[in-house]
Amino acid sequence: MIDAKILYRYFILLFLYSCNQKIDEDKAYQLTFAIDTVMVDSGKEILDLQTVDFALSPDKKYYYNFNSYNHSLEKIDLEELKLDEMLPFDKEGPNGTVDRIFYLKMIDENIVQLANDNISGQFHLDGTRTGNHNLYSTDLKGDELNDFEYIKKGVISLEQPGIIYALVNNWKDKTFNLRKMDFRKMEIKKYDIDAKGKIPKYTFKVPTLSKDPITSPALYLSSARGKLIVSTDISNEISLFDPDTDSIFTIKNEHKLTANEKLGDFPGEYNSIEELMVDYRKMYEEISFSPPVWDNNNERYYRLSYQVTYGKKTAPESYIFDIAQREMFFSIYDKNFELIGEAILPYSLKSISKPFIREGMLWLKVNIADELGFLRIKPNLKEER
Repeated sequence: MIDAKILYRYFILLFLYSCNQKIDEDKAYQLTFAIDTVMVDSGKEILDLQTVDFALSPDKKYYYNFNSYNHSLEKIDLEELKLDEMLPFDKEGPNGTVDRIFYLKMIDENIVQLANDNISGQFHLDGTRTGNHNLYSTDLKGDELNDFEYIKKGVISLEQPGIIYALVNNWKDKTFNLRKMDFRKMEIKKYDIDAKGKIPKYTFKVPTLSKDPITSPALYLSSARGKLIVSTDISNEISLFDPDTDSIFTIKNEHKLTANEKLGDFPGEYNSIEELMVDYRKMYEEISFSPPVWDNNNERYYRLSYQVTYGKKTAPESYIFDIAQREMFFSIYDKNFELIGEAILPYSLKSISKPFIREGMLWLKVNIADELGFLRIKPNLKEER
């Protein structure tokens, strides 16, 4: 294993946030971060570092990543920080997966959900397919997808056999919603996740090039404590779906170190890509939010947010600019999603991957000289005495 461990410790004053009470500015808390970077020994294998989603084993020992180069599942031991094995899957035939895998989730220690925006399948880790669902099935009755809707940005299962949840985009009015697909009852139901219509305000397109949006806000579909969490990068607001009550509700917090949401006012339609990218950069110079993740050990949610400062163009003819700096913030919430505290995170990343929690630490996948690594952040919140 390549040894690239670096340890930082920082001490930051933090104010306590109390549910339904004014901030107590006389009560100081200290937040210490232990931050290190570790690398994974992949042996002679080439790991796929371009993927976005991943899956964790129920005990959080193994990290699974789908390798598009050889159509296999990388099983990475997070204790030993090494590739344990490559699990091959078929592309076609009775055990065939979808061609491109966008979403992964471990159903249990032996069954994995592999899905894209059309098909969701369940597979044994030996490659045997145990279930398969067409997400565009016309046999599903209820709130069927209309001609302007398509599945985009999220497909997930909870511990409910035969039920799949997906984020759905309406390209005509630029809205998103949540769909519940019950393949046992062959029913489909729609839930509103953006009652105030914020998402369309940050969806940009060039009508002369395409009727479809070219850029849209990041939406995240995750799960914790038996509930679905729908979040975006434009606001700290989250939507919680409770499968027991079949209901969805929103929670929003008042942050002090950052804005609660993006505030820019943009036209949304542009004459050229160049014009569009000017506002796109302005949008990400404002605060952006990563998806919240649950720390079961400490019974808290952690969430990163950030603001970007852009540098120079990546190439003279390019519309893309380098990220010169990413100012990062770390927020902590209790189990009811009430804000406990927030602090500046003394670290900057060129890009932020989807986070996960293991042993009280927030992990982020990082590319270190074309090798898989993880940045690990362990927060420790203590009252000053």
